[in-house]
Order: sequence, then structure tokens, then C-alpha cells
Amino acid sequence: MKKDVSLEKKYEIIVKERGEVIEHSVIIEDKIKDFLLKTGGDIFVVNEEKKKLDFYTGSKDENEIGGIKYKSLISAFIFNIEKVFEKVSEEEKENIKDHMTRFFSLRAIFAHVSIKYHSQYAEFSNKKIYDRYFGINKKWRNIHIAKTEFYFIFKWIEGLLEVYQRRIFLGEELMKGMIGIPVDDKERGVIK
Repeated sequence: MKKDVSLEKKYEIIVKERGEVIEHSVIIEDKIKDFLLKTGGDIFVVNEEKKKLDFYTGSKDENEIGGIKYKSLISAFIFNIEKVFEKVSEEEKENIKDHMTRFFSLRAIFAHVSIKYHSQYAEFSNKKIYDRYFGINKKWRNIHIAKTEFYFIFKWIEGLLEVYQRRIFLGEELMKGMIGIPVDDKERGVIK
């Protein structure tokens, strides 16, 4: 009995694509959670345990952040940005919310929607039960289109997090300079 090589190859590609999307999602989720753990709380707090001055503290602690849903994650992220960087326009907040909503929607598609293996193109299933996943964009049924947009948004969010991280460190270094504390690169709370 001859195996359908194209079906087997399609399966391998889909498994690889799903894995890469999920892995990149975890990277962004971890960076956002790290941002929430390190910003949005109080400013200039003496950390008795570590015997140092924390310029920023997190709005969430490790216990709160564990099972946080993506909509709450987005809201908390925007809240922290507003608190740390006072001048954030409504347009910028909506842009962040839109990109993150699209990102997590694409992640959900790759994680939960089955594949049409016998279609001519690599596509997600068009069964009614999956329609809710494609409310933002019906074109995401095409795996190539969904993957391309996912990685575009991934890079956008990653860049956004780097910009905010740099702003925080610059502010921290300026504050340290104003009160005469030497800047120690080892103590920087780098968001990984």
C-alpha cells in the first residue's frame, strides 16, 4: 500500500508550524509577565530583603501572574505603561491592544483549531465550531497568511517591549545619577 507522501509532509509542516508559534507565544507572554513583575508598582521602595533601593516595583507579584488570562494580561500591560510613562495617547493604547489581541488570537488558532489535511493548500478547518477563532480575520484560515501575520506582530511586540525597557533603564539611570548612586550593570533588572 502506497502512502500519501504529500499528506505526510503536510502533517510534518503543520506540527512544526504549531510548535514554533506556541514557542514564540510563550516568549512574548514571559516578557510581558516579566514587565508586569518589574514595573507599574511603587517608585523608590527600599527592599529590606536585598538591602537596596528599588526604583520600580511590579504591579503584580508571582502568585497573581501565574494563571492570568490574555485579556487581563493586555489590560495590565497597558495599565503599567500608563503608570510608568504618563503620556500615552489613546491611539497608542488602542494600537497596543489591537496588536496584542491579534497576537493572542492567532496563538489560539494554532493551538486549538484542527487542520484540513486533504485541502489543496495548508488550511485550518472550516467546521462551524471553529468560526469563533476567525472573527478578526477570515483569511487566517490559510496557515501561511496566519503564520506571516503572527510573526509580523511578534516582532512588533518584541520591539515595543525593548523600547519600553530602554525607557525604564534610562529613567532609572537618570534617577541614580541625580541622587548619587553609581550605576551597576549587574543590578539592572533586564527583562529577558
